[in-house]
Amino acid sequence: MKTKKSKKITKKYIKEVLRTEDVTKIFHLFFQIHGYIDRNEMLDFIRENAPLKRIQREAYDIVYLTANRYRRYSLDATLIRRHGIYDGDKKHHIIAYLKEQCADPTSPYAKRPMYGYTHLYFCSPIYGHSDYNKWRTIEIKGNEKFCEKLIAYADKYFKN
Repeated sequence: MKTKKSKKITKKYIKEVLRTEDVTKIFHLFFQIHGYIDRNEMLDFIRENAPLKRIQREAYDIVYLTANRYRRYSLDATLIRRHGIYDGDKKHHIIAYLKEQCADPTSPYAKRPMYGYTHLYFCSPIYGHSDYNKWRTIEIKGNEKFCEKLIAYADKYFKN
């Protein structure tokens, strides 16, 4: 198979990339071959070239659910373990969520970071840890500096 820049990509290489199930690598490979991303064509591409039946079955998840996988609401522990979102990615999502919350700190739905016993939580500034809708984000152990910086940033916007 030839790419847009007239490089040759073998079927063996395509199967190796699909076998890794790394979404970024698969999207990059498809873009190298076609020069654009069309999710319907990509779904067919994965199903045609998948080295395993399991990858053929999961092709839809790889193509269509990637956008939802990286949203802040899908960062619960089971998805992180299942899909391999690394701590670096998770930290970027936490920072983006904090910036979103700091944009309107007077909102009744605003959340601010607070220390828990083992994890950092996003809780309501009024109810604190009694907030029934709090969000557990990252383990404090090993991420002390990151947690301190998040709380210091939030303190500038949320007045007690």
